[in-house]
Order: sequence, then structure tokens, then C-alpha cells
Amino acid sequence: MPQEFQTTAGTSTTRSHGEAANVRDQAKQSSEGLRKQAGQAAETAREELGAAAEKARHATTDAARRAKEEAQSFMARQKDAAANEISHLGEAVQRAAEKLHEEEDHNVASYVEAAANRARSTAEYLQQRDVTDLFADMQTMARRHPTAVCGGMFAAGVAIARFLKASPPAPTANRASANVEAWQRNQPQSITTT
Repeated sequence: MPQEFQTTAGTSTTRSHGEAANVRDQAKQSSEGLRKQAGQAAETAREELGAAAEKARHATTDAARRAKEEAQSFMARQKDAAANEISHLGEAVQRAAEKLHEEEDHNVASYVEAAANRARSTAEYLQQRDVTDLFADMQTMARRHPTAVCGGMFAAGVAIARFLKASPPAPTANRASANVEAWQRNQPQSITTT
């Protein structure tokens, strides 16, 4: 019996070691499977994140491109409008110069005619250039003559301030009612007899 017990105990120990090894192998395979699945999930997440980032980049680029195109279109329309206004101004100044020539005031007429020619050449310059060329020209001028540009900006600011100061303020509801009341007080009272 003791031998049987040993054989049975040895078999049982061998079985325990075999089962433990089997469980270890299964755990190892499960661990490797889980690690593989986690790696695949991480790779899928990276790919999806990369695709989302690329999509966001394209959307941002498209929005910036559209905004730039709209800004350039707006600036081109403003440039054309300014060129037309300057052209009309040049024509009006040219007519004034012709009138001065008719009145035999040739000295003043020559200055006025020079101003008309300058306005005409400025209008032609604006009509022939696109917005990007104008900005490049302005940058070049600002680099070459920074004092003149700053002085011009200062003069434009002073002119705009004087214009705004000289403009009458917009009527408000209180001011309008005060003006009506003042007008009514100044009206002659009609005398009625009964």
C-alpha cells in the first residue's frame, strides 16, 4: 500500500505540475492575446486619431483659404472703387484746369493740371495692379521711406479726426424730442377769439 500511495501521490504531483504548466501556458497565451489585442486597439486608435487630425487640418486649411479669397475679393472691389473715384476726381480737376486756361490764369492752371495728371496716373496704377502687388509695393515703400509713411499715417489720422469732429453728431431720441420742443416754443401763438 505504501507503494501504491507513492505511485498515486507521484501521479497526483505529476498531474499537479502538468496542470499548473497547462494553466501557465493558457495564462501566457491569454496574456499574449490580450497584449496583441491591446496593441491592435492602440494602433487603431492612433490611426483614427491621425485621420481626425488630418481632417481637422484640411478643414482649417480650407476655412483659411476661403477667408483669404473673400478678403482678397473684398480688397479688389475696394481697390477698383477707389480707382474709379480717383479717376472721377482727376477728370473734375482736369475740367477745372481747362476752365482756368479759358480764364487765362495759366500759372494756377498748370498746377491744377499737374494734380489732374497725378490723379489720373494714380487711378491707372490702381487699375493695373492687383491687391497683392499693391501690398508688396506698400511694404517696399515703407522699408525705403519709413519716415514718409509714418508722416503720411499721422496726417491721415489728423484729417480723419478733424472730419469726425466737424461732422454733426447723429440725432438721438432725446435730442430729437428736445429739438421738436424748442421748435414748438418758437412758433407764434395764434390768438383765437370766441
